[in-house]
Amino acid sequence: MTYTVYEAMPLSQMLARVQKYYPGDGYKLVEKAYLFAQEAHKNQYRKSGEPYFTHPCFVASILVELSLDPPTIAAGLLHDCAKCLPLSQMVKAAKDEKLDPVMKESKALMHAVAGMHLAQDVYDVHDPEVLGAIRWHTTGHANMTRLEKIVYLADMIEPNRKPYPGLKALRKLCMTDLDEAMHMALRMSLDHVREQGKPLHPDTMAALAEYEPELV
Repeated sequence: MTYTVYEAMPLSQMLARVQKYYPGDGYKLVEKAYLFAQEAHKNQYRKSGEPYFTHPCFVASILVELSLDPPTIAAGLLHDCAKCLPLSQMVKAAKDEKLDPVMKESKALMHAVAGMHLAQDVYDVHDPEVLGAIRWHTTGHANMTRLEKIVYLADMIEPNRKPYPGLKALRKLCMTDLDEAMHMALRMSLDHVREQGKPLHPDTMAALAEYEPELV
């Protein structure tokens, strides 16, 4: 299978596709997540000027094209639901969760932790798989679930991503080998933060060490 530049699906099309390959009422979770994500990202825009909602919608569209289950699609729609918050509110949303200094000082990482709590407390999402995929989509961690890996990677390869070194190769690998794609993505994260002179988050290092034990 080759990578395709998927279109961001409108809700009606997404629900029809899900119902076709996943009969039953699973589509209701997708509908709920879609509407929640629209609300979470209203009045928020990407650097390109497009509504920010196009990003989670593109991520979810990839998951629908791959005929993945409703919890996976819901996680794709909601993974950035806290990204519009200022850092101080992200930290506050995380409640009593233990946060290391690297996490607490980075909106790029912190929005995932806050997003998990926001999805649960504000948007009434309680599926542990969905919450876990939201929580770990920025850092990864050791022993990631299949759903967590899929959402982590879909976030990195969605069609409107600004091109970065290795993106084309990562997109192709995602379509053939999930674990090898995860290894490549984690290694790319390590190289990127090193170029910026920043520390790699310990959870990301733990995830990468599963593929490269010599790093421990």
